[in-house]
Amino acid sequence: MKLKSLILLLLLQLVIIGCDKEENENYSKPEISTSEISEITNTTAICSGNLTSDGGKTITGKGVVWHTSANATIEVNTGIATVVNEVSEFVGNLTDLTANTKYFVCAFATNELGTVYGEEKEFTTTNYRKPEISTSEISEITNSTATCGGNITSDGGKTITTSGVVWHTSANATIERNTGKTTDGTLVDEFMSSLTDLNLNTKYFVRAYATNELGTVYGNEKSFTTTLAIEDMIFVEGGTFQMGSTSGWSDQSPVHSVTLSSFEIGKFEVTQALWKAVMDGANPSYNKGDNLPVENVSWFDVQIFLTNLNQLTGKIYRLPTEAEWEFASRGGNSSNGYTYAGSNTVWDVAWFSGNTISSHEIGGKQANELGIYDMSGNVEEWCSDWRGSSYYSISPTVNPQGPSSDPDYIRVLRGGSYQSSGNCKVAFRGGTYPTDKNSSIGFRLVRSL
Repeated sequence: MKLKSLILLLLLQLVIIGCDKEENENYSKPEISTSEISEITNTTAICSGNLTSDGGKTITGKGVVWHTSANATIEVNTGIATVVNEVSEFVGNLTDLTANTKYFVCAFATNELGTVYGEEKEFTTTNYRKPEISTSEISEITNSTATCGGNITSDGGKTITTSGVVWHTSANATIERNTGKTTDGTLVDEFMSSLTDLNLNTKYFVRAYATNELGTVYGNEKSFTTTLAIEDMIFVEGGTFQMGSTSGWSDQSPVHSVTLSSFEIGKFEVTQALWKAVMDGANPSYNKGDNLPVENVSWFDVQIFLTNLNQLTGKIYRLPTEAEWEFASRGGNSSNGYTYAGSNTVWDVAWFSGNTISSHEIGGKQANELGIYDMSGNVEEWCSDWRGSSYYSISPTVNPQGPSSDPDYIRVLRGGSYQSSGNCKVAFRGGTYPTDKNSSIGFRLVRSL
């Protein structure tokens, strides 16, 4: 009886072992393939896997591994990406790669029977970079503008999406932090930009920039300081001349000898551009234009302008005396004795009532013997003197400054304007109240030496 029971037990064990062996023979490691590599950049790529069988066992891990040498594994690799989703196809993101480097990649999958690897793929990362750019020298600096550009020497293998210059009153301007910027195109080439709306007498820092899809780079930083763009000053050598005229109004006589020290006088009438720069952008003129003479300014307005200008420049500019104005208008020591400033024909040298109905840009007519423009016509010009009805005939012979007052409260105007004709003569003496303003009244600068 005992023998029979033992035999039955042995037979049962054999059956169980046989069943287990048959069942285990139906399990296997997973089956997986490696997909092609795509979206390759300097530092990233994408590689997929396709899990076609789990081998009858639960997948405990899958993903891709990569290495700079062949046969990467989950134990030996440069990088590994694991995927937790249960779909048969999956995507692995390869990151932190090195540019221009060859990598070997394969997908993997693991169940309790072990890990298998798909066929090995290989690829080389790209060598794309950010652009390369340098900043050009700054030029054409004025009180409110300058010119600066850049030279894009490489696009980094990617299309330039934008380029230009940025500037700021402190260092390291960027396209996010700046006082101003330009956008100048997408070519690998040199370009120039106009910096505008600058403040006078102010230091700026400038950098060229270029952007591609990998980012923005900046060229070397340059700096500059805006100027006041004072119109050219003409040297007038001191000398003696005969002031006044016997032909014309009685207040132009008697003709008398005057001796003057050397001085500088503006080559042009003060422009609206300079006025705006000194007066915080204000422009009182009727006929607007940066290169037009400023007008519609009273004698007192001019004094405020001169105070501001002298503070900004550290120099001393002023209005000319009536004697200085006439000496310069006549051509100084180079005078040819012309009726008008540079000619006996008013058409040659003046914008006056015979050829215009408004002021014109400075320097549009012929200059006089010293190279000074528009001393006849365009706009009348304030002088520093009170007019004084009797002073002219008894004025000092050396550097006369005009009377200390005028009972009629009149300041001298010289040169005539676009509204006049005979008033454009070098000897003509005009005048008005120092509070008066008109579209025909402007001025020019003088500086003592």
